[in-house]
Amino acid sequence: MTAAFVKLLVTDSARSVAFYEALGFTRVSAEPPSSTSGGRRPWTCTWSPRRHS
Repeated sequence: MTAAFVKLLVTDSARSVAFYEALGFTRVSAEPPSSTSGGRRPWTCTWSPRRHS
C-alpha cells in the first residue's frame, strides 16, 4: 500500500482546514511559521487523503 501526502504553505490555517477536509483530506500535521519569516507568515500543513472504509 502506498501512502500519499500533500504539504502546503497556508496563510489562514482555519480556512484551509475547512477547504481541504471538504475535499476529503485529513490534516496530519501543522507547523506554525518561524519567527524569522517576514510579511504574512504561512503555516506548513501536511495532508493525507481520507481513507474510506
